[in-house]
Amino acid sequence: MSEFLKRKQGILKLASFLAVILLFLQNFLLTKQGFRKALVPTKVSVENEYNVNRTDTEFQRDANSTGVDEPAASKRVDYENHVQPDTSPSSPQVPSRTPTTAEVSEDAEDGDCIRRCANRKNRIYASIGFAGMSDRASIVVMVSKLAGYLCAVVDLPAPMSSFARSHNLGKKIREEVTWGDFFNLTFRQDGSQSLYDIRDNPNRSFTDNTTRHKRGALLRFYNRSKYPPDWTLLISNKSSNLLHDFEQLQRHSWEHEYDADRGFLWEIHRVLYKSDLRKVDRLPGLNDTEAKQLLRPEQTYHDRMRPSLLTKVPACQYASQTPEEMEPAPLHSFRTELRRRVRALAPGGTSTIFGFFHIRRGDSKKVCNTTLPDLESYLKCSLNGTESTGKTITLLMGSDERNAKYRQQVLDLVNNSSNAALPSYPHVSMLDADAITKELMEDLVAQKAMPEWLSSNHYQFLLLQGIGMLGAFNFSSFYLSKRRSDCRPCNHLLTAHPELWN
Repeated sequence: MSEFLKRKQGILKLASFLAVILLFLQNFLLTKQGFRKALVPTKVSVENEYNVNRTDTEFQRDANSTGVDEPAASKRVDYENHVQPDTSPSSPQVPSRTPTTAEVSEDAEDGDCIRRCANRKNRIYASIGFAGMSDRASIVVMVSKLAGYLCAVVDLPAPMSSFARSHNLGKKIREEVTWGDFFNLTFRQDGSQSLYDIRDNPNRSFTDNTTRHKRGALLRFYNRSKYPPDWTLLISNKSSNLLHDFEQLQRHSWEHEYDADRGFLWEIHRVLYKSDLRKVDRLPGLNDTEAKQLLRPEQTYHDRMRPSLLTKVPACQYASQTPEEMEPAPLHSFRTELRRRVRALAPGGTSTIFGFFHIRRGDSKKVCNTTLPDLESYLKCSLNGTESTGKTITLLMGSDERNAKYRQQVLDLVNNSSNAALPSYPHVSMLDADAITKELMEDLVAQKAMPEWLSSNHYQFLLLQGIGMLGAFNFSSFYLSKRRSDCRPCNHLLTAHPELWN
């Protein structure tokens, strides 16, 4: 009998191993299919990233329950690498294979600190309010870190209810837009999707965070009756101690990782960015007593698994967070074309040194002087000495200023040869990066390479990152700015970036 059991266990292990190999090959093929070749530099030759004639049931949402009518849903067309349909469990599932203690220990020794989740049955909902693209990117990374460690996935309000109109010329983001249009958000453990639009969760009790604001703070997001009776529901409101709540759910996630009927639902109804979760370098972990009481023999916990919600603190990273990792394939193609256009317009061609020049007007004008005389003085000081390097410089102006006359006058500070303010800088030119990006979006829409409903100031901001100094893109070699947080009278480039002039 003992020999029979050993053979049976061996067969089961072999079957599980083959299943993992097949799953890896499937994910590899999907990933390979999703990435596209760079654009050829002859025209806007972006291949049509959308199948306009496709009828995709993924986006045929229930009009009565989601607030998205069928005509709007039918307009939604798919990216070639678009976020895959929600395969995360709306009811708990137990995996056929669990990571062994030896595997986890080996990963830790190799520098892989990630907790290897047996499943992701738990769910976290975060009410994130309204803000601009930079803030949204930070929030989705933070909440994905939490979910990665707690073996959960994230439900977020739809983009149309998460972005401030003030950052988009007073207009609301179109309801066809999904988070996958902006970010490729996946867990590093297995490449699975970390973030879901709440409209795709059939077990919700209301449709969006705007509904919550109208109907009161006691309204819950998750429909508790749709989940097993022994699941834990934890609601964190403005008065909650999120560190305490996190510790409670951390213990729960370890104790019940393999229990199909014991998951958790965590609703966060307060601002994560200002919470106590960000007042510690790394989130608290299990103590020795808890580890002995909660862990099974097949589980391994080590202190390095703990994540941090602070950007600059070295800690275990559970989800995509760099600009390159978070870049959807269509956005990658569009940024490639934007870089080609900018290079073609630069007087120095491929040999020019690009620098991004950010001028923040709007709410910053009262605290940071951005009048033309001040910008003249700033550029004259910052560029001083570069004329003797033999280098050609092209500044890429990005600004929230909508006055066309002002924008042109800023360009003329260096482009107009008759300008006496900067007479000794003929090696410097300036391009309107916003205008180039806007023209690109218009061309993409006209060629049906990008749907009209995706075009917005928020998407323009993402495109502009492709010619900035963000991450490994590094298209621009330096950054000049006049804004609230950086309003220096001078940023001397020879001193700040000596490596550029050799």
